[in-house]
Amino acid sequence: MNTFVQPEKHRALEIIDAIVALLEHHLTEPVLRNRLEPARQVPAVAIKIGSDEVIGHQSRFTDRRLQIYVDLLIAPEQKADLDAQTLDLRLKVERLLLAPDPLKLNWVIEVSDPEMLDPDYNGEGDIPLGATRLVFAVSYRVEREC
Repeated sequence: MNTFVQPEKHRALEIIDAIVALLEHHLTEPVLRNRLEPARQVPAVAIKIGSDEVIGHQSRFTDRRLQIYVDLLIAPEQKADLDAQTLDLRLKVERLLLAPDPLKLNWVIEVSDPEMLDPDYNGEGDIPLGATRLVFAVSYRVEREC
């Protein structure tokens, strides 16, 4: 019977740790992890996991695809171009996550180009806020013991 090799921590958590570390090291904007409350400072980037599905398996390994949600948060000035601010922050994140071997994890197969969901620009409340979600897919391999 095949069983999975149990790493120190779940590979999905290792992926999130690597993404957060990469972005914190290179961005001047705060990087929030799995936030439940509003950002205290914007612009900011918030990271959380999405679905994690099996995309293939062999007797010795299983390949999976983990969705990573990257929320781009901005608080624009009255006359600021919301799209330009959002896309500038998107470009910074994409350059980091789409570089060759960005996560330095030898079992990560690929970080795919992101899908961008519709921006949500909300002018209500004390501080206007813009939030746009990028969805990256990270393909990775889990070894099995034989």
